[in-house]
Amino acid sequence: MHIRYLRFEDLRDAGIVRNRPTLYRWMNELGFPRGILLGPNSRAWPEEEVLKWLSTRPSWEDGA
Repeated sequence: MHIRYLRFEDLRDAGIVRNRPTLYRWMNELGFPRGILLGPNSRAWPEEEVLKWLSTRPSWEDGA
């Protein structure tokens, strides 16, 4: 099984999040996956975990 990891730039380019402070707030307050540390200043998130989290969030189409 191949696990695809997303870096911050991937999340930003996909339109999921615009900036790091928001991402870390989501991690602390909204249950966004913690990801894994690749190094002292580098974090990545398994794509499957990100998609699962996104599926639990209200969308603008739902009137949120």
